Amino acid sequence: MTRQNRRRFVRQIVRPRLALFAGTTLLALLVPFVASTPIRAIPAVAAAVGSPAGVPLAAVLPGGGETRVGLTALLVLLVGVGLLAALGSLLQGALVARLNARLAADVRVRLADHLLRQPPSYHQRVGPGPLLGALTADAEMIALHLGNLVPAAFGVAAGIAVWSLTLGGGLTGAGVPLGSAALVVAAVLGTLGLANGLAAGATGRRTGASQERAQRARDAALGALTDALDGVEEIQANAAEDQESTRLGWRLREQARRQERVALWSALGGSLTQVVVVAAVPALVVTATLLDAPIAALAVVLPSLTFLQGAIGSATALWTQVRLTRPALDRAAGLLAETPAVAEPARPRPLEHPAGRVRFEAVRFAYPGAERPVLDGVDLEIPPGRAIAIVGDGGSGKTTLLRLLVRFADPDAGRVLLDDRDVRELSLRELRNRVALLRQHSRLFARSVRDNLRLGAPDADDDTLRAACRIAAAEPLLAKLEGGLDARIDPGAANLSGSERRRLALARILARNPAVLLLDEPEAGLPQATAERLLADLRAAVRGRTCLLVTHRPDLLQADEVVFLEEGRVAARGTHEELERTVEGYRRLLARRRAAAAKEDGAT
Repeated sequence: MTRQNRRRFVRQIVRPRLALFAGTTLLALLVPFVASTPIRAIPAVAAAVGSPAGVPLAAVLPGGGETRVGLTALLVLLVGVGLLAALGSLLQGALVARLNARLAADVRVRLADHLLRQPPSYHQRVGPGPLLGALTADAEMIALHLGNLVPAAFGVAAGIAVWSLTLGGGLTGAGVPLGSAALVVAAVLGTLGLANGLAAGATGRRTGASQERAQRARDAALGALTDALDGVEEIQANAAEDQESTRLGWRLREQARRQERVALWSALGGSLTQVVVVAAVPALVVTATLLDAPIAALAVVLPSLTFLQGAIGSATALWTQVRLTRPALDRAAGLLAETPAVAEPARPRPLEHPAGRVRFEAVRFAYPGAERPVLDGVDLEIPPGRAIAIVGDGGSGKTTLLRLLVRFADPDAGRVLLDDRDVRELSLRELRNRVALLRQHSRLFARSVRDNLRLGAPDADDDTLRAACRIAAAEPLLAKLEGGLDARIDPGAANLSGSERRRLALARILARNPAVLLLDEPEAGLPQATAERLLADLRAAVRGRTCLLVTHRPDLLQADEVVFLEEGRVAARGTHEELERTVEGYRRLLARRRAAAAKEDGAT
């Protein structure tokens, strides 16, 4: 399967760039041919004059024996050929650079698009290190390999062909019969090819295995760096800079050690190529002796090995690059072959008149590796336009209910319905446009306020955005920020308070005008007075919409109803006053939450 995935992936990224591949390949063939024209002309000139030995230069120059004219013509020819070869080389380099850049972009775009469609659980399981490695270093290596592979292979073939023609012509010019010259060329190529293949095979497997280990070390280093930079405040707050620097240093040095081993095995392959070429000299002497070739033939053959050595070295480097790139290709192909756990329906059925009715039918769900389900037979129906507070102890399944409704995961059993339609029958785009989730720690991006608010609503105009800010009580924030909608939010929204971040995040989902709002503990971490104001504003903002709000303070929300979850099931449902009066578990929960809130306020 890995090989099939790799081949499919290569076809997908190569096919759109076939024109560039053809151009670079053609130039890889033509440039060596043009550049070697003067060398290939030497035997012909020698044959024309019988023997170059003792013949004045003027006699072999164009121009009827007139030295100056002939020399000028030869120089013009050589300069013209050189300029043509240089122009071809420049064009080849430009095309290869363009091909590599576009292949890298194609790989990254394809990977990024696929990864953005994977559910959050996938990213939590895999971690940032391997994904960043695939999007950066792996994509670069794949592009470099594929962009150079075909032109380099043809270039090697062309170089060997030019060497063969040049050597054959030189041998025949030195008096070696044509058949014997062909045998010499075949003997040299056969000996070097076989020996070089054995050398490359001996080092290639170890090179590939070393590259896989280096790839894993790089992923671990990237993951550690990402983790440390994301948590730099926590590190500094605990005075752990030295501790984390030591840990990161070990990871980075381990990556360097692994990469050194890759370089060592690659260099060993190149060194064996040099040994092979040197070992070919006695083979040539023996072959020439057996063929009764004149000493002049060896004088032609041996210097030509320098040129052939370059072609053989290029072939070895090409094979090494194939072995180095295979782990990157395998991982990229594997990532793309991994089907999202939450799949689009084969034939989506759109909602024609969404009203916002939500229903959970016998829903059961367990997280991977958990001993017991977090939801175990939940039956719950929310009529359109009702605001429902969902409360319960940690681990009772409150947030999981919201995640199932937007299909961050699918239930193990039972159904989740929106307007009497199983959410698995809706396209993910339509579902998440109809049902908007405000996460507990909603992220704002380092972009303008306008671009943040348009996330999910790219066509919303400024009036729509301002109206959403007004409903979310974020208008004072717009007035405070210099530039209003054009103001840029700092990385990590560092220039905003916690309450301001949540109001902008609420305005962002309101700009999409969803039928159902899901709010996951929007007041968490805020002082009680701020939480009270935020919850009051939220109650006004969600009026007329179906709303499920996970909260620790249902007494502050004034929801239409409260659903109390206990051990993965709906233990009670009713107004806040009814549950506080009749449900002991609910009263104990409220008492703990109020005490915790009072303690936090006292600490501040």
